[in-house]
Amino acid sequence: MIGAGSSATESGSIPRLTGASRRGPFDESQLKELEAPDVRVAFSWLSAGPITLDEAGLPRFPGLPRAPGLYRYDFGVDDDGIRVLYIGGSVELARRASN
Repeated sequence: MIGAGSSATESGSIPRLTGASRRGPFDESQLKELEAPDVRVAFSWLSAGPITLDEAGLPRFPGLPRAPGLYRYDFGVDDDGIRVLYIGGSVELARRASN
């Protein structure tokens, strides 16, 4: 039975409760056991171009999209021979680079 304020999936087998409609402790017996899914994610880095310095010595970033995404700065190898990478994410890549 599905409680008030909830909805079922197309198959009607898994109830979805919203935060406001949930009452009492969660009952795990309502969940069906699923097999472990095989999930694989693959991506490759696209180069946007080099970061250069302008006349004032400030970094100038290449043109970036105004879209969410992951980014990686490769600072090369440090004095100890260790490659230095900075990886982050942003909701707007162009604004993140300008900050």
